[in-house]
Amino acid sequence: AKVPVKQACPRLMGNAVDLAAARVLGPLAKTCLEECLSLVRTSCGADGKKVVPEFGSLCDASVSRALRDFDAAASKTKRFQKSPVAKRIRADLLENLHSELSDVYDVQVSALQAAAFDAFRARLNKLRITPNLANDMNDAAKTSLDEFATAAKKLRPSSSASWTGLSDQIANVRTKFARHNAERLLAARASGQFRPVPRKGVTVGMHWLLPKPFGNDYRQEPWLEHTADDLVFAPVDGVTDVGGGDVRTGDWRKGVVPAPTSGEMMYLK
Repeated sequence: AKVPVKQACPRLMGNAVDLAAARVLGPLAKTCLEECLSLVRTSCGADGKKVVPEFGSLCDASVSRALRDFDAAASKTKRFQKSPVAKRIRADLLENLHSELSDVYDVQVSALQAAAFDAFRARLNKLRITPNLANDMNDAAKTSLDEFATAAKKLRPSSSASWTGLSDQIANVRTKFARHNAERLLAARASGQFRPVPRKGVTVGMHWLLPKPFGNDYRQEPWLEHTADDLVFAPVDGVTDVGGGDVRTGDWRKGVVPAPTSGEMMYLK
């Protein structure tokens, strides 16, 4: 077990106050450390694998209580207040508290990851094998990961800067969930129970505009025509004249509109 007073402590230099501080506060710091750890381990179990939802708050309260008891006992002797040995013993006590609790914290995180994985697999077992199985499995992984992240935040005490980062823990669980999903999906494919939704064909449409899809429109202005020469309409039936009656009634337009093809036109120079 770790001891509160480290070997590399300041030289006592024969100071009676420092000698007394080391003799009195050293055992006191060890007692405070043991009581703090005993309180935490009572809640977490002997092996620390019993997940405590509010482990972070428990650690903060236990550390504050240990330091408060140490300060209360040390303040009874006013000569210890300015002793460098007394300050070093208190700093070592705080460091040892965080060091010991960090080991319990790692066990708590591991237990929480195992519980989250069990809950994730139970959620997968409730899914029906449908063509959308892959999406359903991804949704189950996301839900389980969010639950783990919320619970993991409550495990961290306020003074845990040097402990394993929360983002790394979440990334590890995300990777584990994704790997398990991939393995189960491959097993479902191999057994023939899962068939993904077939991909839909892609339809490509092309639209274009023909300037003159039915030939030239001779109602346009002359300068819009392809040629400035005279054009003579010579249809296949040989009828080229428009009578006066047709001109007066307006029916002559039916004879020339829509415009004929170029094979029925003669260009006159």
